[in-house]
Amino acid sequence: MPKCKDCGLLMIRDFHSGETRSADERARDSAQHMSSLSGRLHTAKFLCRANSPAFCGVDTDSAEAQVASINKEINCDPFMDWHRAKTAEEHEGMKLLAKVEEQYRLQLDEQRRERAQEKEEQNRERAEEKREQQEERRQREAQRAEDLEWRTTVEAAATNRFRHQEFRYWIVAVIALAALVVSIIVAAYNYPN
Repeated sequence: MPKCKDCGLLMIRDFHSGETRSADERARDSAQHMSSLSGRLHTAKFLCRANSPAFCGVDTDSAEAQVASINKEINCDPFMDWHRAKTAEEHEGMKLLAKVEEQYRLQLDEQRRERAQEKEEQNRERAEEKREQQEERRQREAQRAEDLEWRTTVEAAATNRFRHQEFRYWIVAVIALAALVVSIIVAAYNYPN
């Protein structure tokens, strides 16, 4: 659990001027701070820059009570780790920057997810289009094969009809020739000499 002592938002109020500033290491350890006017040590009055309701500071002149109050474990949402030589404003800036970076990362993740979904949708559409083209090609090839088979059947039937008809012509020609030969023989036999 965090402690106010370890928070970067812990501040002190100057004994003489009333100005607030980030709590330095001495103030965090001993609840003492150097006055800006007198240059002497005074008991620090702690406060929270974020005005957290979990802040555990006390309004007393006892340094021991102040140190004890900032060493209590608390459950605080605005808490952020203290970095030496950083002011409370810089800590807030770091927290804000971290929040902005997190939001930016979430936006990037969302954009990546959207692009991935779009790409997946495009791939699905391409696959569907390719499947439709293959189906059309298969149907055209089946139609072409059916047409070829029909044409072959029609040509074979026409060829058979032609041969059959040609055979009939030959039979008629042979019969006609035979009739002519018979009629010549009959005419020659009946011809008076």
